[in-house]
Order: sequence, then structure tokens, then C-alpha cells
Amino acid sequence: MKLSALLLLSLLGSYFQVFSQEKATTIKGTVKIGESTSMKAAEVTIQEWMMFIVDNNFDSTLFPKIDLLENPVQMLFLDLKKGQDFEYLKISKPKDYRELGKLKDVSQNKKFHKDAKEEFKGITQRKPITAITYAQASRYCLWLESKINKNPKMNVQIDLPSESSYKMVIINIDSLNYRGCALFNFIHCQCISKTKKNYNEHLGKSLVRADGYYPTESGLYNLQGNAAEMTNMEGKAMGGSFRHYARQSYSNQTQHYSGPEDWLGFRYVVTTSPKGKTL
Repeated sequence: MKLSALLLLSLLGSYFQVFSQEKATTIKGTVKIGESTSMKAAEVTIQEWMMFIVDNNFDSTLFPKIDLLENPVQMLFLDLKKGQDFEYLKISKPKDYRELGKLKDVSQNKKFHKDAKEEFKGITQRKPITAITYAQASRYCLWLESKINKNPKMNVQIDLPSESSYKMVIINIDSLNYRGCALFNFIHCQCISKTKKNYNEHLGKSLVRADGYYPTESGLYNLQGNAAEMTNMEGKAMGGSFRHYARQSYSNQTQHYSGPEDWLGFRYVVTTSPKGKTL
């Protein structure tokens, strides 16, 4: 197994790729799944969620259930709760915020790596955000929709995906390749490769980065395994997670939840239309 070559750029660094003023536009970081619909290529990450909190003035209602998170991630969110004088986080303005306003970027510093003592350093914020509620994920979608629609050329609606959307894009790949390595992150999975020892220690035990496996042919990452993903029906998720068996990640399977879980995250779908037309 090899890590994906995709580098997840900051979602808020540059959202917009305009193909034509007459045609519907496409959002960077998403993959087209219909004529006017695209899906986020990977699960929403911890870093993206932190940007959401920062842009909403550190609103306490937006924080995940911290005791469900891994210890290093707990350190970051507890630090973020301070709202200032951070010990582990660096918050700065992005290089290009012409279309997004003066939003702030979030990264982790050297002191965090030293104190967290992570064996696989540098990926914490690239893991999917979990331990959040359906209401919080829905609020993220509304916030992002508002930000994008500030661009005069954009007209989008952002939602959690429907069950039918997942059934269309989950391709039910086999759990292993011919060498016996897991093709996604499910319970008890492993890989015989010795070149990724530190990374393999996370497999089947915890989340890995949102682009930690090869994507589907359409460019979607981790639809199966890693973090199960909320649908637009509260209480229902799909795709399975590192706490579910491989078979539970298939397109005809559903995971149920009643609140935040360490295995439950989300991605979103974007419906676009030319400016001036309703969705």
C-alpha cells in the first residue's frame, strides 16, 4: 500500500475554479458526480474544521466532543479553546484571501510535535474530523455555502450527501490486494509492507489521513473505511470506518448513530448553477 500522492491543500485557501460564466461552476477539492453536482474528494479534515471554528470567533458550540478524540488531537482543540496565546497552534492569514475575506489558517508548531510524541508526525490535522454532531456538520455546510456564494460568479448549495449518492459512488472494492495489504482502513486490517511501519501501526486501530489510500477512478478518497460518513438523514451514516468490518463499508450497508462518535465524520456535496438561477 502506498500513500496517495494527493496533497490536501487548505480548503479555504482557494475554492473557486470558474469554467464559464454561462455554465455551472466547479469547486476545487470536489469531484463531479452529476451534471451539476460534485462531492468533496476527501472527508472534511481536522484542519478544515479548525478553520471553521476560527472564522466563527471560536464559538464553543462548534467544538467536537474532545474526550472522544485521540490524545494529540485533544491537545490541539484544548489549545484552540483558548482563543489566543496558543501553545501548539499557529494561526495566520492565508497568502491569498481575495475571494474569501481575511480568514485565518491553522497549523501545528514544533512544540506540539515534541510534546505529542507522535510516531507518524505531521498528519494529525489531515485526519478526518470526528466526534461531532449532525447539527454541527450541517452548520458547517451552511457556513461554507455562505462563504462560497460571496463570490459574484458562484451560486451553490452545500449539503450532506444522500444515501442514494453514496450508493452511486461507493464501488465496493475488495478489502485486500493480491499481496495481502488492506485497500482501506477497517477493523483489524493490516499491511505486510515494512516500508510504512509507523503508518501501518494506525491501520485498523485509529483514523489515518483523509487521503491515506488510493482514490477511486473518479477521484474520491476513503469512501470505504476510515471514518463513516453522515448522510442527510440524521442518525444514518455510510461507508464504514476503522471500527467496522470491511463488509460494512459496502454500498448496501448503513451505520447508525445517536450522537458524536470517534469513528463518525462527513463530507459534503455541492450543487451548482449559474449565478442568477435558483438551485
